[in-house]
Amino acid sequence: MKQGPLPSVDSPDDMTGPTDLPTCGPLPTRVGVTGSAPDEPLGVVAVGPAGAERRAVLATLLGLDPVMLTVPAGSWLVVRDAKVPTRAAFVPGYRQPHSYGADRDAAGPALARPPRRVELTVPEPLLRHFALIDVPDTATLGVSGTRVLLEAAGRAGALLFVIAADQAFTAAELNLLAEVAPTSVEVVFAVTPGAAGWAPLADGAATTEGAGASVPPVGGAQTEVDAVAVTVEAHRAALLAAVPALAGARWFPVDDAATAADLRRALVGWASREGLQRASVDPPVLPGQQGRVAVAANPGDWSERLDRHTRTCAQRIRQHLALELANIHLRAVQEIVFGVGCTGLPDLLDREMAALSLLATAQCDQAVRGIVTDVASRVLARRQPKACDAGSPTRCSTA
Repeated sequence: MKQGPLPSVDSPDDMTGPTDLPTCGPLPTRVGVTGSAPDEPLGVVAVGPAGAERRAVLATLLGLDPVMLTVPAGSWLVVRDAKVPTRAAFVPGYRQPHSYGADRDAAGPALARPPRRVELTVPEPLLRHFALIDVPDTATLGVSGTRVLLEAAGRAGALLFVIAADQAFTAAELNLLAEVAPTSVEVVFAVTPGAAGWAPLADGAATTEGAGASVPPVGGAQTEVDAVAVTVEAHRAALLAAVPALAGARWFPVDDAATAADLRRALVGWASREGLQRASVDPPVLPGQQGRVAVAANPGDWSERLDRHTRTCAQRIRQHLALELANIHLRAVQEIVFGVGCTGLPDLLDREMAALSLLATAQCDQAVRGIVTDVASRVLARRQPKACDAGSPTRCSTA
C-alpha cells in the first residue's frame, strides 16, 4: 500500500478513473450564522450572562409578569403572538409537546427531564412584528450551544445582548459577538442596572482624559455626571476594543418601561426594514412568464450519474458526521473530568445532538442542491439559474 498523508474529508475523492465522475462539492463543516430565507419568520434572539435580568427586560418589552417567562435551566423560550395564551414544553424523546397552563400560577406536568424549549403564545402587538427567543445564559451554552445559537440568530435576523452595569464581557461572549459581527444579523445591546444600580462616580470627582486620574472640579463646583451614559459608554468601549466591527450597533439602557420604549421602537423599526428586504429578495413570478424549458436530445446516462453522485455525497456526509461524533466524545470526557461531572452529561449530550442534527441537515441540503443542479443541467437544454443553485424553491422549477 502506498504511504502518504490521508486525504481531507473536504477534498474530492481520490479515486482514479474518468474525470467526468460526479464529485460532491464542499460541505459545511460546522453550524454557524447562515443567511435567512425570504419566507423565514422574523425573530429576535436574546442572549447574555446570568444576573443581567434578561428575562425582566423581555417581560418589560411584552408587558408581562417575568414569572410568565420562567423556564427550567438550560431550556430555550420562544414567545409568539396568538389570540389564546398557550404554553407548551418540547421534551427530547417525545414527539408531542407537553401542555402547560398559560397562567403564571398553573403547575405543569412532571417531566422526566428538562424540555429543550418552551413555546409561549400571548396576545401582544409587538409579537406581530417578530418572535422573541430567549436562550440559556452564555456561561452554560458551551461549544454546541453556541453553534445552535448562531444558527438561530442567522435565521431570526437580530440578536439582543443584555448585560448588567456591573458585568464585563467574557472571552466566550466576545468570540460569539465576533462571529456575528461580519454577518447581516442586527446586533442590539441593552444595559441594565447592576446590583448597586448604575454605579455613579464619586461625588465631586471627574475623570481626566490622560491617565484617568480623578481630580476635583475647577472652583469646587459640583459636576453632575450621567451615570447611565458613563456606564453604557464604558461597556461600548470595552466591546469595540475587541470587536471593532460592531461600532454601528445600537445601545439602550433599560431600567423600566419608559426606558424600554426606545428599545421597543428600535426593534420594530428593524423588523419593518428587514421584512421589506426579505420580501424583495425573491419577488413572486407570474405563471408562464419564464416560458417552456426544452429537454436535451441526448441527456446521456443521467440516472446512473444521479445514483453515483448520491452515493458519493452520502459517503462524504457520513465521514463528516463520524469526525464530529469523535469531537463530541472528547467534549463529553472533558465535561465528566473537568466540568460538573456525570450530572451534566445528559444536558451536554442533548445540546451536542441538537447541533449535530443541524449540521447533518445543512450538509444534506447543500449536497441535494448540488445533485439537482448537476442532473438538471444534463437533462434540460440549458443550465439552471444561480437562484436554483442557492436553493430558491420558486426558481428551481422554472428556467
